[in-house]
Amino acid sequence: MGTPAAPAPAPMELAVVLRPYRGPQDHPAMTEVANAVDLYNGAPAGRSVEGMDTYYAHLEHADLPRDCVIVELDGAVVAYGRASLEVLASGDAKVGAILNIRPDVRGRGIEERLVEHALARGRAIAVDEKIGQGHAVMFAIRPFWRWQTQGTYTLGFNTIMNWNDLDAGKAPAGGRGTASQPQY
Repeated sequence: MGTPAAPAPAPMELAVVLRPYRGPQDHPAMTEVANAVDLYNGAPAGRSVEGMDTYYAHLEHADLPRDCVIVELDGAVVAYGRASLEVLASGDAKVGAILNIRPDVRGRGIEERLVEHALARGRAIAVDEKIGQGHAVMFAIRPFWRWQTQGTYTLGFNTIMNWNDLDAGKAPAGGRGTASQPQY
């Protein structure tokens, strides 16, 4: 009897890294990803680095290092996502997200990581947004609704009682960008 064969080594997992957007230096790689997604979806790949530069330079009141995340797979940019708050003409607001993932790397958990970032950022965006001279403080639940636990009342009461300190620890910022241009 011989010795049992050693199990085959598991395939090496590639390192997926989410990092903050670094500005225009990310635009060439982001453009490549967006064009790959367009081609996969049957649209012509017509996006340009200049278009990406213009679009991101004119996003009003966006906190791009926090709103936009770049996904690298072994050092190469393979995806990106951006969460944003759009203030509507009615005065309401909506949180949106753009997720662009190169088709050849789908199914490796990148989608889930980008969605987690977009949801977390969307909650952060929606919690306290400076609009003009005031704030819109929004909750994902109804803190004073009859079926919520009494412990959630504190969320509303703290906001009301600390209305003058809502900016504590924050850099000045305002509303977010609009959807009047093509989304990159």
